Amino acid sequence: MSDIHQVWESQDGWKALGIRYYVHQDFDIQGDIKNAFDLVVSARALGIQLGAKTLDPLANTQDLNLNLAAAQGSIKGELNDWQGYKPDGTKGDWTSGGLSQARFMLTLDVDVTLPIVGSKVQIKAFHKPCTVLLHWDDAKKKYVYLPAI
Repeated sequence: MSDIHQVWESQDGWKALGIRYYVHQDFDIQGDIKNAFDLVVSARALGIQLGAKTLDPLANTQDLNLNLAAAQGSIKGELNDWQGYKPDGTKGDWTSGGLSQARFMLTLDVDVTLPIVGSKVQIKAFHKPCTVLLHWDDAKKKYVYLPAI
């Protein structure tokens, strides 16, 4: 993906395991922005990167399985309901312009044995609703980067 200008980060953690996801928006893609986003999901435990998965472009999938490098087991997931929304909260078309949000549901099944300590972490059907804020410049008729304050 070229020129990644904006990153949204969220972290949801348990005592031993942290899950992070990042959504990137490529502002060079305008008009139909359905493919202007990618997603990185990663898992860490005790300061060790366990694994990650990248979806480029971000899209609904039943196959969001993290590639584990430093742990035994699996982190399997899916992404559903990837949709853009207008400022009034109604669904909008990716080509319409003027969207204020994009949303999706991230679901993970975690079954890993942590490195070094050997503890097992199991979480079934962890659901995380995710929101990406979009910034439409009506004068320029395009999505623009708006830094967080």
